[in-house]
Amino acid sequence: MASTGEPATTRPSPSVALPATSGNSTLVQHLEDEEDTATYAIVMPAEYQVKEGAQLWTGVRLGKFLGAGVQAKVFQLARDDGTPIGKVIKINHADIGSKILNNNVLWIGMDREWEIGTQLRAALQVPGGEVPGFMKVCDCLVARKGNQAAFSGMLMGELHGWEVYKRVDTPEFHNIHYVREMLFQTFSALDRAQRKLGFHHADLGMRNIMEHYPKIWEGLSAQQGQQAEAEAKKFPGYSCTADGKRLPLGPQLEFKIIDFGVAKFSSKLAAAAAGSQAQEVVERLHEQRERIKFGSAHSRTSIEFEPSDVTEDETRMSKLRKIFKTPRNRLTVVINPVLKPMKQLVAHTRKDSSSGQADASGSDSKASHDGGDGNGDGNGNGNGGDAASAAVEEYQPVRLAAFQKPGYLQAEGDVAASRSRLSASGKKGRRKKKKSPIETIYRHFWHRKGDVFHLLLGIALALDDRIWPEEDEDEVQELCSLVHHVTGIKLRATTAEGPPGSPAFGRHKWQHWFRRWGIRLKGHILPFNSGLLAREALSHPFFGTPTIRHAEIPVPLTCVFPTAD
Repeated sequence: MASTGEPATTRPSPSVALPATSGNSTLVQHLEDEEDTATYAIVMPAEYQVKEGAQLWTGVRLGKFLGAGVQAKVFQLARDDGTPIGKVIKINHADIGSKILNNNVLWIGMDREWEIGTQLRAALQVPGGEVPGFMKVCDCLVARKGNQAAFSGMLMGELHGWEVYKRVDTPEFHNIHYVREMLFQTFSALDRAQRKLGFHHADLGMRNIMEHYPKIWEGLSAQQGQQAEAEAKKFPGYSCTADGKRLPLGPQLEFKIIDFGVAKFSSKLAAAAAGSQAQEVVERLHEQRERIKFGSAHSRTSIEFEPSDVTEDETRMSKLRKIFKTPRNRLTVVINPVLKPMKQLVAHTRKDSSSGQADASGSDSKASHDGGDGNGDGNGNGNGGDAASAAVEEYQPVRLAAFQKPGYLQAEGDVAASRSRLSASGKKGRRKKKKSPIETIYRHFWHRKGDVFHLLLGIALALDDRIWPEEDEDEVQELCSLVHHVTGIKLRATTAEGPPGSPAFGRHKWQHWFRRWGIRLKGHILPFNSGLLAREALSHPFFGTPTIRHAEIPVPLTCVFPTAD
């Protein structure tokens, strides 16, 4: 386990706050640029297929299929020759069932995940564009159909590894070092997000934490790769599963929190974690998230996300009719000018290709979207009224001008300068958005149960009644103490002698299934400290010294798999 102090700051440096733009680079170059920390809107082609190998844009294809959920499918992005670009794409399903769920009338639209992810990135990213401890959410995708357009998906950083539950929630697992490092890194990331934004994931189980190997064996030299492969020993339940799969993929490992679909920013949580100033920052951030504009006030090209009121008073029948229409996202896409048919796109693109550069850094005074340098209007050629059409033809992204400034950093700066609180009357006069029926039930069920509780309850369900190596007895007892302090669950744990990977370790009792239901009931009905903050959890002896510190990432494999070398 790493033993370094908390980073001095997680606020982006000026070079990160005002990132370079893609300029005249191709879409492939833009997607490969890890240093570019701006956010872009990319218009999807008029016709495309959602399957492996399908062409999306010039030089960009859908790569390997990675998985699917209720709302969307996830693919690798690949070049024409099939090599990965380093990003993944999450695209909405097109069937009617997904359209019913992928909206804010019944559930939560996927646009919420993109919005939360980009604000996390603005607040926590470090020079180079990485977001320590969190999946990196990048550009948004806009799909058009005739004169209509809608949020269609998003691009994210690619992670190399597996969900934590695939390693931990197996009968043979008995690696306490893996559990400790995973919790240490996860709570460190949560603490930064809670103090900055009052971040509440609301679904932080082991399925939403992923391993990530920044460098994989295949990317190393031939000699290093052969040596690493020889050192990656198979210890079932310790460094791999019982069938010898899921061995480490690289020399270093970090853990990432993923899936922000039901996450939110809570001003009360921010106040509890970092005081009244953090609370004011989150309150201002909520006010400013009313409109997001891509493009420039000096150019006729713009792609704008504006709030659609899903809480307006309507009859039940009118609400039901809207459910079966296009996805009812909180953010409605407005493209100006209206996109022209594909036959006209080529003509206008060629005709206006010599019209010169156009500025794509823009502002939106209503939403405080002022400031931010940059260029790139969708095709890099400044086509005036046809720039949105050229964006489709030339596959160039339209840049959101310095999203970091009008988002989190703008809110933080306003509060730091004024330190003025919102009046009580102002708070009462502000209209509070209603939640969908399913979201309301979900929030009530997990009310006053924080992310630390959610994750440790999952740990209790997976690791109860196991046999551990005798040399790890102290660490196991400290984990049991932490779980009991937060959830009220007393884990059963015994130790035995034997080398790592011995079949004597793990969970063997068939009646464990019945005990799991008892753990669930007791944890939800009689929890001990269900609202514990991540910073408070980090002070537990399980993580080493009593002083609060953050994890260093990535860590060598020896911290997670001590027998790896």
